[in-house]
Amino acid sequence: VNAIKRRAMIPDQLRPLFCDVDPYLLHFKRHQRYIMERVLEMGGLEAVTWLQSIYPSRDILDACEYSKRLSERSINFWKFWYSGNYE
Repeated sequence: VNAIKRRAMIPDQLRPLFCDVDPYLLHFKRHQRYIMERVLEMGGLEAVTWLQSIYPSRDILDACEYSKRLSERSINFWKFWYSGNYE
């Protein structure tokens, strides 16, 4: 948790991904799923690299597994990217 708090700031270049919310109000633990879904669905390589520096791969895969907001295409891609379990 302390490691997350130290890095808990959305970089300026990724703020457009969160244009519908105030990025300063996002809590990295409480809004973990929302942040992951937004980056995985709409972000590029830079955004995903940042996401990986904040959250463990297992948590990102769990977000893919249980998300109701990610498209099927994104879910399949990220499952393949992280684990090779392409469906």
